[in-house]
Amino acid sequence: MNKNFSHYFIDVEHKNSDYFSFNFEFLNKNFKFKSVDNVFSKSQIDQGSLLLVNTVIKNFNLNGCDCLDLGCGYGAIGVLLKSVFKDANFYMSDITKTSVELSKTNLQNNNLFAEVVLSDGFKNIQQNFDYIITNPPIKSGKEILFNLMLESFNHLNKNGKLVLVIRKSHGEESLKKHLKNIFNNCEILKRDKGYYILCAEKIEC
Repeated sequence: MNKNFSHYFIDVEHKNSDYFSFNFEFLNKNFKFKSVDNVFSKSQIDQGSLLLVNTVIKNFNLNGCDCLDLGCGYGAIGVLLKSVFKDANFYMSDITKTSVELSKTNLQNNNLFAEVVLSDGFKNIQQNFDYIITNPPIKSGKEILFNLMLESFNHLNKNGKLVLVIRKSHGEESLKKHLKNIFNNCEILKRDKGYYILCAEKIEC
């Protein structure tokens, strides 16, 4: 794991004064997010996550589906998608208690509901999903990242889809090759400013 980014995966004790809020406008709606220093993209929704959300909205209808925001951080992806697909059954998970509590708060602040689970990868997740959507922890290292892709395959329903964002400079080609080895397919849904949205489908005979 890259030590410069290890704080994203380790719980840190915070004082109340450490927390702050920011507003974000999306599809003509104003969202309020609570955040803190040791979470990814703490003070604004990052470009990759936003591209992922917009690409999912354009390509899929999640209503009626079981969906997982894997590695949810403070909950930006899950909150925005749940606001659009109100009839989707959303789950959100993260390795730190801080992120789990922030996600719960941010769902509540925006009048939304999803089940939020504290889990290192899929260790505390038993069910399968129709969609697993993630801005994956690239900085955790290739071994952890590739293992998450395999675990995602194992936790998808038949014809379920893994949809993720990655920068070309962070190993897009290598990850795409790995997904093809697991799923026997991987589609590029969108390219934009060095970001790629990849989609792999669990096709079973």
